[in-house]
This record gives sequence, C-alpha cells and structure tokens, in this order.
Amino acid sequence: MATLGFKKIRIGILDDEEKVTKVYEMDAKEGGAIEAKITGLAPETTKLPASNVNFYVSSSGTGDTKLSLGIADLQDDALAAIVGAQVEKGIMKIDDKTKAPYVAVILETEGLNNEPIYIALTKGKFSRDGDELKTGDSKGKEVNTDSLEGEFISRGFDGLVYAKGRQKAAEFDYKEFEALIFNGYTPS
Repeated sequence: MATLGFKKIRIGILDDEEKVTKVYEMDAKEGGAIEAKITGLAPETTKLPASNVNFYVSSSGTGDTKLSLGIADLQDDALAAIVGAQVEKGIMKIDDKTKAPYVAVILETEGLNNEPIYIALTKGKFSRDGDELKTGDSKGKEVNTDSLEGEFISRGFDGLVYAKGRQKAAEFDYKEFEALIFNGYTPS
C-alpha cells in the first residue's frame, strides 16, 4: 500500500486496565510528524527438520514489533507523559525510578488518491535516548528534531498488536477504529 506524506501522530496513555486516559497529538499545528517506521510485524518462524528435509514451519503472531518516530518539536508535557518523566517547577526529571507507561498509537497518512490511511499499534512503551546539540555555521543553524523509540506487544484483553484502516474502504468508520485502538477513551 503506497502512502503519501505523514500527517499526524496520536499517542494514548494506557492505565493498568489497558484503557486510554489521555491522548497527545503531533500534527502541523503542534509537534509535527516527520517520520514513522514500524518493524517486526512478521512472526518468528521455526523450522522442524525431519527425513532430511524441512518438514514443518511453525509461525504465529508477530515478531519483535518496534516503532521509531521522528517528531519536529515534541512538547515537554507530551514527552514527560509518554516516557514517564517527572516535572517539578518546570524541570523535567528522569531518574532511576522512572517508568514509562504503556501507550497506544494511531498514525495518519494518505493513500495515492489522498484518502486517509490509519495505522495503529495497541500496546507499547516509548523511550528517548538523549538530546543532540549542534553549533551553527556560515549556512546558519540546523534544527535538531526529536525522536522516540517504542517496543510493542499484544494487548492483554484481545491479543491485538497492529491494525490498519483506509478511509475509502466500504465499511471503514474512523470512530470505530479509534474506539478499537484507544480502548475506553472519551475525548473531553
């Protein structure tokens, strides 16, 4: 499925019952979605050799599912919530007790006919490896953007890891898709 551009990232914070309690959005107004790369959807396979040939292949589920996100300017409140950092008096702190919450993610892009396509992962944790600072030169200063790395697993109550929906599909309804991915979330 060919895609054009990358419009929006929505990250929902999950509680202990795998219900989304808050959603952070990165789009053209705030944050800015640059790129997303999902890997590890293919299941791990095991071959059983017998009678001098590969007799049986076992594979099910997904592999080691990961999501890398590039974001133009991830806002501090969103970053703190997504990676589990503490904020006190305007200072974000990550210490030896910091624990990232589980999250669900919906990514929005477009197909070749400009119809929305939604790609989602249902349960994972993000980390941020660090900051990068660079000096300017005679050409000016380069923007250093933000990135997040996520590891995803199957959701406990239904086993779902990944979902994709295309607006032009006959029976697709975005509200139903959002309710499936952001389980229990009611926008305020």
